[in-house]
Order: sequence, then C-alpha cells, then structure tokens
Amino acid sequence: MAVRTQRSRKVSAIMLAAAAGLLIAAAPASAATYLRDFSVAQTSSAMSSSSTKLAISACAGKNAIGGAAFVRPATLGNLGLSSVGVSATKSLAGAGETDSESASWRLFGRTFCVLTTSGPLTAGAAAPYVKAVGIARAHSANNSAPVKSVTATCPKGKAAISGGGRIGPPNLDVAFTAMQRAGARAWRVSAHEVDPTGARWTVFASVVCANISTETATANYAAGYASPGSASPVNSTSLRSVAPSCPGGWYVVGGGAYVEGATLGSPAPNDVALTSSEPTGGGGSSTAWIAIAHETDPTSQSWRIVAGVICSLNGGPPA
Repeated sequence: MAVRTQRSRKVSAIMLAAAAGLLIAAAPASAATYLRDFSVAQTSSAMSSSSTKLAISACAGKNAIGGAAFVRPATLGNLGLSSVGVSATKSLAGAGETDSESASWRLFGRTFCVLTTSGPLTAGAAAPYVKAVGIARAHSANNSAPVKSVTATCPKGKAAISGGGRIGPPNLDVAFTAMQRAGARAWRVSAHEVDPTGARWTVFASVVCANISTETATANYAAGYASPGSASPVNSTSLRSVAPSCPGGWYVVGGGAYVEGATLGSPAPNDVALTSSEPTGGGGSSTAWIAIAHETDPTSQSWRIVAGVICSLNGGPPA
C-alpha cells in the first residue's frame, strides 16, 4: 500500500457544526401525517486538491428521506466516500483521499425531500403523495475487476426516492465513488479498488421506490415520519458497523450514514471509507438500515460511524 502524505484539511467551521447535527433520533410523527411533494436539493464542494471534502444540502421547509454523493472525476484512484448521511432536514456527503492525490476533484451531494402534511387525504389530491413504497435491488458480477458499477431500477410507474449500497464482502482495498439517483427510476452505486487486490468482490445497489405521480384510490399511503439513529464507539478499531431500526410496524423509506473523527462534527480520517449503507434484508421492504465503515490503510486516529434510518408507517403494496 502507498505511504500516505499528511496534508492539511481545510473544512469550514460552519460545515462541521452542521454535520454534527445530523442523524439525531426523532420521535415518530402521528400516523395522520402524510408524505408528499418529493423534490431534490443539491450542492457541491469546490474543485480543488484538498484531501477531505464535505457537501451539505438542506431541504427548504421539508423533511429529508435520503441522500446521495459522488466524486468527479471518477477516474481518480485514491478517493472514497466516507459519508452519505441524512437527518430530518438535510444530508451530508463526505469523501477523502485513501492515498495522497495531487489532482483536483469535486464532491457532489443530493438530498431527497418530502413535505409532511396532516391528513386525512383530500379528494383528488392523491397524485403527489408517497405511496406503494418498495425496495428493488441489483448487484454486479463477483470478480476481481478494479472498477464496478451497478444500477437498481424501480418498476414502471414508480420513482426512486432514496437508496443505498454495499460492497461485499467488506474489502479494505475497495471504496465507493458514487451512490446516486440515476434518472427518475434508478439508483446507481459505483466502487473501485483504492489499492490493487486480486480478491473477488461485488457491489450491491438498493433503491427505495414509490408511486409519487398518479392518483391510485387503492394505494397504501406513507404516513408518519421517524428518524432513529445510532452510533458506534469512538476509537481506532479498523472496522465497525451500526444498524438503527424503525419503530414496530414502521418501514424504511430512506437512510444514510457518515463517518466522523474523534471530535463531534470533525471530518473522517482520510483512511476511512464506507463499505455499506443500505436498507437491511433482501426483500421488497425493510425495517432497518445497516452501515459499515473500514480503514483502507491502518490509522491510529480515532473515529466512529453514525447511521440513521427514515421510517414511515404503512406505505407498502398494493400499488
């Protein structure tokens, strides 16, 4: 593995303070609160050779249900996502160098937003509401190719409202370069080897899908909003995971995870990357979100992983 060159990390105090407020557990909202008016907020970092970057985007007057992140150019081999986190009103994209990289690069972040409004539903107003929620999954080939990408696609008539991904098995030489919405119905996850490895690995994508556009009298509407979160201890263990779960009877509509240093809100060490942030299980619904992070090169710095899951009551099939 390459020897890291220590470089200064210039991250604004404002961004760090905002990051510290992510993924705080919230009490479930009333089941009479419905989700509607899906939209996307976006931001990006500066184009520079800074070794660590954050990009925070907020929902204006809405609640967040998911986040996305990707780096550009994607061809640089020493970059990895450390955060695709989400809170009640915003998301945090984070990325860093896994080995010293002199080229300039940019980090992009997206937040997926919905308005929470009280019910009951009014006649003729069903179209913009979140309903018939389900999860579609896909995976790449299992081999030792150095770069992989996979896209999970929602059924016709449904839109991608959030998503996640996983690298399996967890590989210390592999990191994400993108978890992002790819058009209205799809979710793309990309990863690459940050150090050469002959090991076989797979990249997985999970997309949360919902009908947000047509009026369907028999649809099961997503009602209520909860954002439980959990965090690992702060230490220098090389790999750790957390898995926050929804309240009983509630289901996943989104989630996310971020890595931070020993100080609340501080950036992740350069040598730490996400290897999983996705809804658990293999079926069409989920009740928890699992997040895993690992050191791509050994580091003595302390860090932790924090994850949150966005939950709703009902919302599943029938379509």
